[in-house]
Amino acid sequence: VSDELKTFMMPLTERTHGSPLGGVLGLVLGMTMGVAMGAAAPVANQLSMMVDKMIQTARFNPDEVQRLWLRNFPTPETREVWWDDLRDHGYSEERILAQKELANYLPAPAEIMRWAAREVFEPEQREKFELDKFLPTEFMEWAGKVGITGEVAKNYWASHWELPGITSIMELWRRKELTDEEVSDFWTELDMVPWIRDKLFKLFRAVPTRVDVRRWWDMRTVDEARLRDIYQAQGYWGEDLENY
Repeated sequence: VSDELKTFMMPLTERTHGSPLGGVLGLVLGMTMGVAMGAAAPVANQLSMMVDKMIQTARFNPDEVQRLWLRNFPTPETREVWWDDLRDHGYSEERILAQKELANYLPAPAEIMRWAAREVFEPEQREKFELDKFLPTEFMEWAGKVGITGEVAKNYWASHWELPGITSIMELWRRKELTDEEVSDFWTELDMVPWIRDKLFKLFRAVPTRVDVRRWWDMRTVDEARLRDIYQAQGYWGEDLENY
């Protein structure tokens, strides 16, 4: 017997009190049982599936039940039947009510912040800016199928509008289509930081051109202090202002 075989047989002979034959038989028996069990596994699985098919033991999990319920499948009148699957899993009525509550979607903190910035929580501003206008029934229907229902869905709609740029607001104000108060409302809707709002409003007034300023100076309708102010507003400072 080679040294390699002796090394391999040593643990087996120790377990069988020094009998190599007993060790070999035990090894062969173990391997045979392993092969037999492996071969029997597919058969057992097939039998298990046949039994499941006959007595229909499969049940949806809570997430699947919630989605079917929200989608009103197969009809709004019969959608409650899916909760029986959870009852079969051992859910009490209180826990089923809790699962229904969890099915409703709640917005993330960033989305709630957007709602606040877009005046969703300000009834007067919401009405003034017509944020709920053109709300389609189809939106409410499809949003409800993913758990966005009721006031939450309406808030999403109210906050979805795109705002015009500052340049557009400036032009509307210059053409007297917007009042100072409406411009102030726009800053709020834009969620502009408060400290800069009045300063930004000053940009709405156009700076006279160099041609206008020269004509005014020739006509002496402006003094030197006013002349300097206008040139500074045009971007001339320091040495450039003095040279000009």
